Amino acid sequence: MAGNMRPDPEFAAYLAAHPPSAPTTPSAIVPGADGATASINPEFQAARQRLESAVAGAIAKFLPILDSVKETKHQVKSFDGVEITIHEFVRADLPEPTEPSPAIVYLHGGGYLSCPIDNIIRPGMAQFAWDFSIRTFGVEFRYAPEYPDPVPIEDCFAGLKWIMENSETLKVDPKRIGVFGESAGGGLVAGLALLAKERNLSPPIAKQLMVYPMLDDRSSKRHFNKNSPRDQSLSGMVDLLDICWSAYLGGKVGRAEPELQDVSIYAAPGRATDLSGLPPAYLEVGGLDWFRDETLEFAARLAKADVDVELHLYRGVPHIFEMMAPEISVTKNAKDNRRRAILDI
Repeated sequence: MAGNMRPDPEFAAYLAAHPPSAPTTPSAIVPGADGATASINPEFQAARQRLESAVAGAIAKFLPILDSVKETKHQVKSFDGVEITIHEFVRADLPEPTEPSPAIVYLHGGGYLSCPIDNIIRPGMAQFAWDFSIRTFGVEFRYAPEYPDPVPIEDCFAGLKWIMENSETLKVDPKRIGVFGESAGGGLVAGLALLAKERNLSPPIAKQLMVYPMLDDRSSKRHFNKNSPRDQSLSGMVDLLDICWSAYLGGKVGRAEPELQDVSIYAAPGRATDLSGLPPAYLEVGGLDWFRDETLEFAARLAKADVDVELHLYRGVPHIFEMMAPEISVTKNAKDNRRRAILDI
């Protein structure tokens, strides 16, 4: 890569020794699709297959399901009366808590339109619960285009509220619930924090943790520079991001009208103008990530609003770097930083 923007040498060497696995067959599962009225066009279907193949391949290769993690499924009614699933993961070797414990609500990535927990993300969530020894609740939210905004974020809010309302039974401390997400899941985390503040959720979210979050539907217009060597290398992904945002927001998407004002800040948190009063935030992103600039901008704006912010920028690594190279120093450093942030909940 030209200029100073170069891949981390250890990352490059790891990929050379461990080339990406062959694409896997997409799951063909869409949560709640049997009740959807909207059909999916070929462009959205192709984007879904591309995302699911990449993520499923990475997880299948590096994150085997752990037999020592116990999973429980809970059926929860969302805002529209439809039942969604919450997957609870907990290490089976840990004793039953004698008092309420902290917990994480995990919102998965997939461009807002792919990667269901049941068939793709489950091993990653199980690994998360094992690595950080924390009770983890994955919300199987519905996604676009069958269920565009506001369904996904409302499903996430319904899941969070249900966990809080049932915290005594679940043996969870409602004052120590953090929300974690990567990529589009990180965008949902930011949107959920804004929505919880707007609705005066009590107790409030203890912490928001965003890993390379997808925050701004205007990103292809605002954060990509055709003269940048980094952005030239990502040109093939810009179209994919625009397709994902189009599926999620429809005609309101920012690529059609970059300054459109009626896009919900809960769907595109990068548009929010008031970030005050939000929970403490942890953000991380790679120097070669698609979402580098919008992550850095959002972190700076949170800090300016006097929100407690921890930010990590890892040089020379791209999106989902920890899935692509789980054993390199940058990944181990990132995991250590996440562990500290989670233990602080």
